[in-house]
Amino acid sequence: MLVDLKELLKKENNELHFSMEIPFENFDTKFGSYKIKQKSPLDLTLFHIRDGQVSVDANAKVVIEIPCDRCLSDVAVEFKIVISKQLDLEKETSAKEDSDETRFVTEQQELDLAELIKDELLLLWPSKVLCKEDCRGLCNVCGHNLNVSDCGCDRVVLDPRMAAIQDIFKNSGN
Repeated sequence: MLVDLKELLKKENNELHFSMEIPFENFDTKFGSYKIKQKSPLDLTLFHIRDGQVSVDANAKVVIEIPCDRCLSDVAVEFKIVISKQLDLEKETSAKEDSDETRFVTEQQELDLAELIKDELLLLWPSKVLCKEDCRGLCNVCGHNLNVSDCGCDRVVLDPRMAAIQDIFKNSGN
């Protein structure tokens, strides 16, 4: 999803407004692919400040299905994307390699909105997702979802450092 900035850069204080669909159905990261359940149109405003400096403001809502960290059930998580960036397009090529603008602006002076949205979603990504506050998770023996019902497995985990003492008690009883 590339937006040509050449028309915007023709004069200072030039402003463009867009409303467009978010171009992807899944949010792909190195940790996995997550289905986008709902998405609102992206409202975008581009403003040429001066000398190749562009202000980018965008708003959208996205609902992504993320597995619960305990029981792996899908949880619909809403993200409110609010982008407010100032990009400098006139930097030298060598300086661009170290800056954020390299990822968002191509050599042909096009703004890559997909990369901008993905970057914002990564910043908003929650560190932990739970289907409910008191999620019981999965049985560590059989893998049954404990939120549905109890599986009856013996899930007592004994400290392995105490195994020698337990053996003593078992042998002394005989």
